[in-house]
Formats: sequence, C-alpha cells, structure tokens
Amino acid sequence: MSQGCIKHGSESSHEASQSSKPLFNHPELFTHSRSVTQNKTLRNVNQPIHPESIPTDLVVKMKRILEESGGIGIAAPQIGINQQAIIIVRTDKPDNPVQAYFNPRLTWVSETLSKDYEGCLSVPDGVGLVERPSEITVRYLDETGEAQEETLSGIIARVFQHEIDHLNGILFIDKKLDQPLLSVEEYMKMKAEKSNTVIDVQ
Repeated sequence: MSQGCIKHGSESSHEASQSSKPLFNHPELFTHSRSVTQNKTLRNVNQPIHPESIPTDLVVKMKRILEESGGIGIAAPQIGINQQAIIIVRTDKPDNPVQAYFNPRLTWVSETLSKDYEGCLSVPDGVGLVERPSEITVRYLDETGEAQEETLSGIIARVFQHEIDHLNGILFIDKKLDQPLLSVEEYMKMKAEKSNTVIDVQ
C-alpha cells in the first residue's frame, strides 16, 4: 500500500533505497496542530501558478526535502509555501521518476471506492484508514508549463488525491474513517502479522 505523503511497503527499488530515512522530523516541514489554532499554512488557500512562471527553485527545494524525508509525495504548503505545486515519486513508471505538477485538478473520479492506510509527513500522530475513489483523471501543468491530463488507478491515484487535498487545506485526518490513528510501529506490526514478511516503512 501507499501512504500518500509517506511510503509503506516495498513497491520499488526507490522505496527500498529509502528504508533508512526518518519520518516526521524534517526541519523544513510544517506539522499540523490539533489545537484550536491549527497550522494556518497547511489550512490556507494556495495560489495557482502561471504556466510561464514555473517556480524551478521551489521544485528543486521540494524534491530535496522529499528525498531527505523519505516520502512519496509532498505539497508546497507542507514547506510553508502556499502555491499549487506538488511533487510525487511516480512508482507506476519505469525508474520511479520524481515529478512536479502544478495547479492539479481532478476532472473525473470513479464511483468505485477503496480503503487503504495513509500517513503524512505533516501529521506525526500516525496513520489512518481512508476511503477514496479507486480511479481518477487529473489535469495539471507539467514542469515545462504544458497542460497534461492522465487517468490513474490504484496507489498512485491515491497519492495524487492526498497531495491535491493539501492544496485545498485538507489533511488525511479530515477524511479518515472513524477509528483511532495507528502509530507507524503498530501499522508495521499489523502488516507483518498479516503477511508474515518484513514490511519496509519509509
């Protein structure tokens, strides 16, 4: 399975290479507070990016932080920038390229839903079960400023939905099913007991 912003499982060589990376403690990541004054940066409106003004410096910074934190996806507000930019490790593509997407919008979602555990680099409390459409179509600007559209399914569709939620001030804890969060350790133990195999968590 995938966890949106962080990776659970051993789906690719990229993920395996990240297995020793820490979670939830990167100094440049904004974390969510459950207090009345929640983190306004994570909950704020995010500004669209003009196709002729692709923020290359922001892309470089986000890719670096994603690599250092061992995640599979990250959104600009997670590092304090309220712009509509996300970075995703495309585990569905050869060599798992790390790619940037700007102003992403869901133009279609399937009626079929699936449940899976998600976590987030900005939510240190643990992981939760979230139900989302199994298949989506997403429109976005690529790193050259060109408009693109893709139809995605499975884990990568979940990751895109998780990151697009960030651009709308939504966290997975807002959508999780009504049950307590599991710690990463509890989740690892549960998955290991079910599969009787070692579970990498990145």
